[in-house]
Amino acid sequence: CIVYRGPDWAYHGREICVGSNETAISIADVTDADNPSGIARGTYPSASYVHQGWFTEDQRYFIQNDELDERVFDEQTHTYIWDLEDLDDPVLLVDFVSDAVSTDHNLYLRDDFVYQANYSSGLRILDISDPSKPFVAGYFDTRPDDSAVNFNGAWTAWPYPDDDLVIISSRGEGLFVVRPGALLGVRFTGMEGHALD
Repeated sequence: CIVYRGPDWAYHGREICVGSNETAISIADVTDADNPSGIARGTYPSASYVHQGWFTEDQRYFIQNDELDERVFDEQTHTYIWDLEDLDDPVLLVDFVSDAVSTDHNLYLRDDFVYQANYSSGLRILDISDPSKPFVAGYFDTRPDDSAVNFNGAWTAWPYPDDDLVIISSRGEGLFVVRPGALLGVRFTGMEGHALD
């Protein structure tokens, strides 16, 4: 939920929530908490467990994960980018498919980067400076011996302790603190990203 300052002027200053509701994203105006009103829903054919998401800083795009689509449809991690220029008409802009075989869990945004905890493939960082063409800018695998669709490994990746650090909690492996800043913003070619030091 946010106080909306995005491109849809009809909702400026309103408290807007985007719920990840298993089968869809649900956009609602909750300015009056006693009388919330639905605005729109967005869904896609492979929706299995729409789990969580985050607005971009300009509040135009909503980046969303689905925790079970990898188990139901294919094993590669999918990240969905919604264009919410018109809150009444959410448009699925991109279904980004990672080369990594893994289930996604939580994601957060800072600047033009999506910090994703993708269980067995660890932290994956997407560059969304052009939301229509995301790419993996870096990664840190907390379980390098595991590449499967399961619930082992990175559970969350928190990019907010300061400008340089990301904290990763990994089920069974513990807490990791990484410094990805020097690698981000560089488009790598010929590989799916770059391992963080």
